[in-house]
Amino acid sequence: INAEYMGIDQDCLEKRKEVFGEKSAEVARSLFSLGIDYNKLGRVADALEVDLKCVRFREELLGESHPDYLSALYNLGLDLSNLGRHEEALAADQKCHDQRKMILGENNPDYANSLFNLANDFKNLGQYSKALELDLKCLELRINLFGQKHADIGKSYINIGQDLRNLKRHSEALKYDLDCLKLGRETLEDKDYAQVLFNLAEDYRNLGEVDNALDADRKYLGFQIKSLGETHSDVAKGYQSLGIDLSKKGLVDQALEADLKAAAIWKQTAGEISKDYAKALYKLGTDYQSLNRFDEALTNLNRCFQIRGQLLGQQHVDVGEVLASLGNCYLRTGQQLKAVDTLGQAVKIQESVQSNSKELADTLADLGTVQRQLGEHSKALECDRKVLAIRRETSGESSLEVGSALYNLATDYRNLKDFQQALAEDQKCLGICRAILGEKHEVVANIHYNIGLAYYGIGQIENGADSHFQALQVRKDLLGPTHPETLSLAFELSKTLYYLKQFQKCHNVIADYRAGKEAINQRDLDYGLALGLQGPVSYTHLRAHETPEHLVCRLLLEKKNE
Repeated sequence: INAEYMGIDQDCLEKRKEVFGEKSAEVARSLFSLGIDYNKLGRVADALEVDLKCVRFREELLGESHPDYLSALYNLGLDLSNLGRHEEALAADQKCHDQRKMILGENNPDYANSLFNLANDFKNLGQYSKALELDLKCLELRINLFGQKHADIGKSYINIGQDLRNLKRHSEALKYDLDCLKLGRETLEDKDYAQVLFNLAEDYRNLGEVDNALDADRKYLGFQIKSLGETHSDVAKGYQSLGIDLSKKGLVDQALEADLKAAAIWKQTAGEISKDYAKALYKLGTDYQSLNRFDEALTNLNRCFQIRGQLLGQQHVDVGEVLASLGNCYLRTGQQLKAVDTLGQAVKIQESVQSNSKELADTLADLGTVQRQLGEHSKALECDRKVLAIRRETSGESSLEVGSALYNLATDYRNLKDFQQALAEDQKCLGICRAILGEKHEVVANIHYNIGLAYYGIGQIENGADSHFQALQVRKDLLGPTHPETLSLAFELSKTLYYLKQFQKCHNVIADYRAGKEAINQRDLDYGLALGLQGPVSYTHLRAHETPEHLVCRLLLEKKNE
């Protein structure tokens, strides 16, 4: 139908040119209609071309204060915004807003529409607080003009919800979106009803209410499939949102199925060289990563990288995003040199456009991990310091994210033999993780173990043994007395206790160790040595089996006893 209207408007335009001349109010009217047709068909560049002509004609014929000139300027702002030319859109919309305010006054629907567009411009430029201010003003004006139940009220609710999401005020965003939904199908336009369902899914997801998000996404999909058919791009958007929720539920196979549907639709509707199809490939890549299907992950992510580079340029934030995921794949498949190069490229892009973002911190954390694996401990330390600073800003001082950053930082210091600093970071990490996870958690056991290593490093062997004893108790409770990690730590600790001449404690640890070994019928060399630790044993015998940490312990104790 839109194509037919466009054909009629094109014929009308040509006839008006013949009758009224190239530059006339009637020709401008046809250009105005044709611009609307092009927009409905998604031909935004064509719409911009005819709207620019319409604006010029009406400015010359009618002047800048005429309502028809302002309507043409309004449409021009929409075109520029749709093409991503947001600074130019803001200039056009600001001029339209100021003129309408002066000529029509504030208590006018067209002025409210100008506020609405202006808010969108500021939103597109990342000025979310300014956008929210204008959207709230627009809502108040529309309520005064139309009452509480009107389609334009729903549009304002949707915009305000988006502003609040951008400002991370997710509970408030949910409230406005629910208010919009309460207006009902009879009030909202179909596209706005669908949009608010989509937004509700995002609100619930941001608040950790994944089941509610799934419900909203399924309603959105059902409505869009019924309204638009199975192969519409908005249906693809719904499948992708559903895939995100399913991933968060741990249902990665189902998420992959949804994302494959989204990719197939976007490939058909938008084409392979499109932002939407590239986004679908990125999501497929992360699904395959989660399923440890790395060959398929790398195939999809590399194709996404090629498309985004072609469309957006090599320094775009979305290119940085896919490079970060590629780097993570290389890291997890043991391709450290590829990982360090790819992650390094991702960091450069993200630092230039996403400083202090969660995404940058994630990439830096991966880069720090691969640098540790390559023995580049000073470089790893530099990365992890940056991660910690970002995590503190984005997640809060007492968050698990900060705890994880401190854990890695302590590892770096330990690798660099700065045991005093490692101990300080480990103790901070322990305080955070124990408060959130409780004492009986594997992460807490690992931190106790690391604290023990730091104590050994600074010569406080008794404190180190105490920390390892705490780690052993947690591992025994969580993993059981026969788990390899429990048995390994018990064997290491028993030798330290023997060196410290804490024979009763050593005897108790060895008794548990022997019982664990016997339960799994594993009477090996270590088991034999453990028998010896319950009675007299020579240092020469112990030295043949000691770890590097216990070598440090022994030498320090021997020096102390001299």
